[in-house]
Amino acid sequence: MLSVAEELGFKDIVTRATGDPEAWKHYLLIVSDRFTSSMSKNKTVEWFRETFLPMQWHGFKPYEQEMLRKMDLLTDEVIDGIGLGLSRALLEKGLTPKLLIMDSTNFFTYIEEGEKLPQKGRSKEKRNDKNIINLALAVTQENIPFYTGCMGAANTMPRHSRSSWMAS
Repeated sequence: MLSVAEELGFKDIVTRATGDPEAWKHYLLIVSDRFTSSMSKNKTVEWFRETFLPMQWHGFKPYEQEMLRKMDLLTDEVIDGIGLGLSRALLEKGLTPKLLIMDSTNFFTYIEEGEKLPQKGRSKEKRNDKNIINLALAVTQENIPFYTGCMGAANTMPRHSRSSWMAS
């Protein structure tokens, strides 16, 4: 995972998009954890301490609240910037995605008013009293948008056009 991130220039892409030189480590940590298991942000921080990553990233000590702050940096503009940067890097290497690979998750938020994206739903943290946001990580030829927090992945997929999901 680290070598792929390095080869694609993930650090520079995320730093350029977010303006935060440490955000890439948090995002890579979350993605790495998702490949090995599905854990909360707190469990991800515990998992990090048990890996070789503390030796690799000297002085990097993530904690749950900081992970959430880094996730707050992911505006539509930032997500588009990261997506475009990674797409360019893949295309420069002659790789064109032909298959959709998707992983979705949700997390609760304290945002209660003024935003369209956070909505009531069943969060995996069992904080059903809070609004949630669903987030999907997808690799495809098409741009896959966020979907509303009050609807699970199984209900969302059929709403997207078949052409958006099928490889040519």
